[in-house]
Amino acid sequence: MHGFRHTHASLCFEAGLTMQDVKERLGHSSISTTMDIYIHVTNDRKEESVQQLAKFIRA
Repeated sequence: MHGFRHTHASLCFEAGLTMQDVKERLGHSSISTTMDIYIHVTNDRKEESVQQLAKFIRA
């Protein structure tokens, strides 16, 4: 059951919610708990960041 909190946090982040929004949804007092423990970067997000960097370099 606890693993769903990690999935929920990661999906919220990937959907564009701010870290503050995700922190509040999970009830954390510290944003570092949310960022360091609960947010996991998905493969889609990794690919998106590669594409963003490539676009920046080409510009």
